[in-house]
This record gives sequence, structure tokens and C-alpha cells, in this order.
Amino acid sequence: MNVLVLNPPSKTQRNVMRDVIYGCWCKGRRVGGLKLPPLGLLLTATVLKEDGFNVTLVDGGLSGLDYDGLMARSRDYDAVVSTTSSHTIIEDSACLSEMKERNPDLVSLVFGPRPTFLPELVLKEDAYDICIQREPDFIIRDVLRAMRDQGFESASWRSTKGISFCDEEGRVITNEPYPLINDLDVLPFADRSMLPDKVDYFNPVALRFPMTTMMVSRGCPARCTFCLSPYFYGNTVRYRSTENIMEELRTVRAQGYKEVFFRDETFTASRKRIMALCRAMIDENIDLTWTANARVGMLDREMAALMKKAGCHTIKFGVESGSQVILDRIRKGINLEKAEETYRWLERMGINTHAHFMIGHPGETAADFEQTIALLKRLRATTISIGVMTPYPGTPQFDALAEKHPEVLDPRHASFDAKDSGYLASLGADMTARQIEQGVKRAYRTFYMRPGYLARWLLRIKTLDDFKRLTLAGSQVFGFIFADDN
Repeated sequence: MNVLVLNPPSKTQRNVMRDVIYGCWCKGRRVGGLKLPPLGLLLTATVLKEDGFNVTLVDGGLSGLDYDGLMARSRDYDAVVSTTSSHTIIEDSACLSEMKERNPDLVSLVFGPRPTFLPELVLKEDAYDICIQREPDFIIRDVLRAMRDQGFESASWRSTKGISFCDEEGRVITNEPYPLINDLDVLPFADRSMLPDKVDYFNPVALRFPMTTMMVSRGCPARCTFCLSPYFYGNTVRYRSTENIMEELRTVRAQGYKEVFFRDETFTASRKRIMALCRAMIDENIDLTWTANARVGMLDREMAALMKKAGCHTIKFGVESGSQVILDRIRKGINLEKAEETYRWLERMGINTHAHFMIGHPGETAADFEQTIALLKRLRATTISIGVMTPYPGTPQFDALAEKHPEVLDPRHASFDAKDSGYLASLGADMTARQIEQGVKRAYRTFYMRPGYLARWLLRIKTLDDFKRLTLAGSQVFGFIFADDN
């Protein structure tokens, strides 16, 4: 059985980020040149490959296969597995529909937030046959295994847990949930040989290349109202064992990778586990540098020092807003004074930091955003990124917005397009779409255009690789800041 595992290409945007199983989390607004391998799809492809399927992974426009080339190969496959999201479903469904027109026997399976939480709407699209709820790894394997063994027309695959599909009368059937994978060690290591050749995946804060991504846990202990993690992964955090992680680190090092970005929602959620992992990395003297996501309040000096000794050079935090009122409203669970203190002592320790912010939170006013601008000037972050708050299906923010504006359920009526990314946020915020869009650029200018900041970055250039990395990231940032909006 030939299976295509696909990140659908975009005809309208170059910067489409969907490297995790949530689907697309950025379309056109992430600057800095970030380009990460599709870890969620890659794990699914690896599970299928190990089960005996003939699997091809295509990562959007990066696989040396343009849109027309993809269409021309539609008949090569029996099934296609893809992600989708509110940002991309119009383009994604058009792509899959055309593939199915060229190959009427092609079976399409789709996962992500919309297939999980809005399967009735997704299945209205002719493009999709089966929606996968939450973790796709084993659900997709079981569905395709049943089809391979007994055929699509048999009823066997329809009993698989964790799927939605239409019956003969067109009614949407949603089966009971598939159990979460409690023992993450049963998952295979992502088969990175399936990634497209000669593609230089890039993280602007990485120090060494080639780089790759890994996850050592699934889930997050926080309950932020905008985040999918607790609703997608369940109200728990599940971990891989130290030895299992170390074995994969040895594997990627043997494959020539020099740096790892740990894509966990909150890498530092379990102090005991991360301390044990860092000690193992130090004892083995594994030659890998790395970055990770943390949470203010879930990192102390002893832990950070051990992480640095183990090869960590950058820690990323979601700060989200400079207004404590907004942070409390979105249940972020952090204190701004604690955040500033954390950034200060990490700087003194010689660890780089990244801060992520969003604009357009529910109820956010122009005055609230001024507090974010003020914090950007005070915060001792090495780098920052700014996003427009986008409500994702399955989160409390989306549910509240959909109750007042049911049109957001259909992306054809509520624009999720990059050029109108402030529109959805403006439905909940006390700011116009224009204010939100301009606020993103103003925040970048405020932080990156300071003479002292630019001077510090020039002093960081020690090697030719440093120059190339900073030039690429800087050109992306300044290109965005000074781009003509018209």
C-alpha cells in the first residue's frame, strides 16, 4: 500500500509553519527565517514505514516537488495523510480535492485541531474521508492497516477508535476516543532519512547546523485559554524515559546533526526528569548543543546551570503580554516581575533567552499593548517574536468567540488568511485589525531597532557561520519591519 504523508504546499505564502501535530501555527507572519522539519508528520510516517507501508513524505514546497508535480503523482498513492488547520484548510482542501479528482480511489486522512474538534465541518469538504482525533500516530496506522488487509469497502476500519467519517447516508460518525499513548517509549525515533534531501532546516537562534527537532514529552501542566496542548494532549504530561531520549540523541549525533531544538510545550515541566537527562548528557559528553522551551516559574538557577553544562545555550519562554491583567485573563499563570527577574539572572549566567508575545488577546486595549511595548524595552531577552492571537478550535478562547461570532467556524466567512490576520483577533480584542497588524511591526521595531541592541549583536559575530546565521535572520526581521503593507 503506497501512502503519501503530506504537508500540503501553499500557493500564497512562503512562510507556513506546521511542524507539530497541531497543524499550522503560523502562516506568513513568523519572521527570522524559521524553517523546522515536520516532526508530527515525520513520526506518523515512521510508524507507517515500520508497519510495512510504502511511505513517501512530502514537506510542502521543500521536497523538490512543486504543486503541479504533486498533482502529476496523485495516481502513485493509495492513501494520503495530511494536516490542516484554520489557517490553511481552504488551500489544503483544494489541494486534496484536486488530487482526488485525478485519483478517485485515493483515500484521505487528516489530523490537527479542526479535524479533532470540528470534524462535522471538515468532513463537509470533499477533500477528506477520515478525520483523526488528537494523537495521530497509531490511529492512522490502525486505519490503514485495516484497509490494507481487508479493503476500503470493508467495515473493519470504521470501528477504529479516534476517528470521524461519513456513513452511507452522509451522517458524521465519531467513534470513541483512542487511548492516549501513556508510554511514549513505544514510539519509534523519527526516521529523519525520510526528510527531503538538500533542505537546510533553520532555527535563527541555533548556534550549529545541521539542526533537528525532538520531543521528550507530550502535554503541558498549564491551562492557558489560548493553547491547544491541554485539550489536544489530555490533562496530563507524559514523558519519555531518560535512556530512550539518550538513545535518540546518540542516533541524531551519529547522523551528523550538531544541534537539537526540543519542541516540548514545557521542557522544564518535570524538574526531576530534566535534571536526570542533563546529568546523562554531561556524563556521556555528547557533542550536541540545544535549545528548549520553558515556563516562568518552572525553572530555577540550579536547573538552568545544569542545562547549560549539558549543552543548552538558549531558553525560550512564552511571556505573551506586558499587561498582568491580560495574563490573568488568559490564565497564563505567570507574574511579570518574576519573568523580568528570570530573564535578568539567565543573562548573568550567560544563557540566551527568547520571549514570545502575542497581540490581540480577548479584551486587550491599546493601553494594554502599550504595557507590552514598555516591557519589551525593559526585558533582557536576547531575541523576541510577536504573533497575532489566533483562536484555535478546542480552546476556551475559540469556544467563547464562536458563541458570539459563529461565522468563525467557517474559515471561508472568517478570514484566517495571513493578510487579514488581525481580523479574528479584533473580534475579541478592544482593538481594530489595523491596530493589531501595525502593533506587530511596532513591537519588532521597538525591540530590534535599538542602537544598543544592534551593537550587542555585532559583537556576537565571531565566525563566518555566525555572520551567515545573523544575516539571514536579520534580513528576515528587517524585511518584515519595512515591508509595504499596501
